[in-house]
Amino acid sequence: MEENLLTLICIILLIIGILGTFLPILPSLLVSYAGLLIYRFGTNSHMSLWYLLIFGILILISIALKYFISIDVKKRYGNSNTASLTAFIGTLLGVFFISTIFGFLVGMLLGAYLGELYYNRDEYRKALHSTKEIFIGYLYSSGFSFALAAAILITVLKDLI
Repeated sequence: MEENLLTLICIILLIIGILGTFLPILPSLLVSYAGLLIYRFGTNSHMSLWYLLIFGILILISIALKYFISIDVKKRYGNSNTASLTAFIGTLLGVFFISTIFGFLVGMLLGAYLGELYYNRDEYRKALHSTKEIFIGYLYSSGFSFALAAAILITVLKDLI
């Protein structure tokens, strides 16, 4: 009974981790890793410790990539600090005030656009370009995180079967 409960908690954490790769209000890879640890040490799993090590290293790489991708996009396309800050604020506001599941995305893009427009007045094309680049950076970093979280879930499900 207890093992089944721990397996259920593990699966729930892994699903939350996958959702968190796209929804910034939810934690992502660290929750997936916690689910993996609970599964490995809390159940009668015969999963190799190499999985824990490899996934741990990949999670650290993913966290670093998220940071460096946003810096690279900012440097490469000349986005302002204002656009980055207002994109972050827009993401938070979008999560709480726009009642769709994609409120965070609308808030992030609108915040980036308005922030860049504020920084470079009357340069609508630059603001739109900046917004597009922030969105592309978001897709790259979220895509890698999603793939990693999905791989963790698949590994656990494969071990369960």
